[in-house]
Amino acid sequence: MKSTKGIESILSKLEKTSAKLEDLCMVRQGIVSSADKVITRNYSLLHPDTIQQHNIKIGDGIFLLTKKELEELNIPKAECKLIKYFYQNVDIGSYVPEKPSWSEDKFLIYTTKDIRIEDYQVIYKHLVKFKAILSSKRETKQGKIPWFSLHWPRGQELFEDVKIVSPHYRFKRPFIYSEGDFYTSDENYVIKKKPKVLENGKYILGILNSDLLDVWYINRLTLKGSGYEFLGEKLQQIPIRRIDFTNPKEVKIHDKLVSLVDNIIEFKKRLATFNQFFPKTRLTRLTENAPLPDIDIEAIVKSLTSSSLRTFRTHSEIKYEPKAVESFYLKGVRKGDAKTIILTSKSKQQITLTAPNKVLEYLDEILPVYAGKEWQEIINHI
Repeated sequence: MKSTKGIESILSKLEKTSAKLEDLCMVRQGIVSSADKVITRNYSLLHPDTIQQHNIKIGDGIFLLTKKELEELNIPKAECKLIKYFYQNVDIGSYVPEKPSWSEDKFLIYTTKDIRIEDYQVIYKHLVKFKAILSSKRETKQGKIPWFSLHWPRGQELFEDVKIVSPHYRFKRPFIYSEGDFYTSDENYVIKKKPKVLENGKYILGILNSDLLDVWYINRLTLKGSGYEFLGEKLQQIPIRRIDFTNPKEVKIHDKLVSLVDNIIEFKKRLATFNQFFPKTRLTRLTENAPLPDIDIEAIVKSLTSSSLRTFRTHSEIKYEPKAVESFYLKGVRKGDAKTIILTSKSKQQITLTAPNKVLEYLDEILPVYAGKEWQEIINHI
């Protein structure tokens, strides 16, 4: 919907009668670490002896750790205050933070120039392995940054309490609302309401995610790939209708919009819990008439409580012959007659399953996932 004369007239009027987002909120980029992990470019800065001594590999986390890497460090409780759960660009849903099933948990070591790194011995021993990399940070206007500090940590208050977050690129509904900690990188912008602003943050969010501003974004932002660039300077210029809080009619409109956004947030939160059952899909981003994607039956089964689960061993309607098989590793699955499935092994053994049609349909879909698995494991888990 690029500008026509009529649309341009509407947008110009909107801009003249509205404040700018920067009048209501601070808009800041997220954290720049200088070294999330070891990459080809910085690996060469490490001394060969250091690499050998600590078995350092490309891909190893420095400031940004996987859950496994964090567990292996075994950080004591006193040092855990420097560890922050980290949200990546993919974790920004629609209206709410949203962890998709394919996004790995990440954790940030949040260090600044003001801490005494010697007071955090486990974290110090981890970071000092990469000192040659961390010492290569460029100087800032404030001078040289200590080797152990994030390059641009920003202030912790930016990532805590109530805030709106926007990714760099998105096509529709790019803004989310977060009331808890939300530490994130410079891939995203954090928007925090200024102290004397009376408008509720959810009112601002509702405006930012509105159909009207979708038109503004299409005509005022740069299209890049499959989305528009929501960069700092442009974000600050977004028009926001201010509320005259001495006017009861305007207050009523404000409160109504806040209530609607509240309902949307709660709905999106509930909807996001079902993402785990739809591989590679974000239910919260589906358009109104979009078809529902294929469901992951195995994920549904795994989500059930132990009291609700039935395995081959315990399901009253599943029968299999022979009962005793040795060294059976599943090779293939094929349909037998109308009520059976036949399993084959590499050694050409066969097991025949008998069950009701609905159960067979499920087994026919799920069993191929277990190809190469031993029979005992299969009957204990399916």
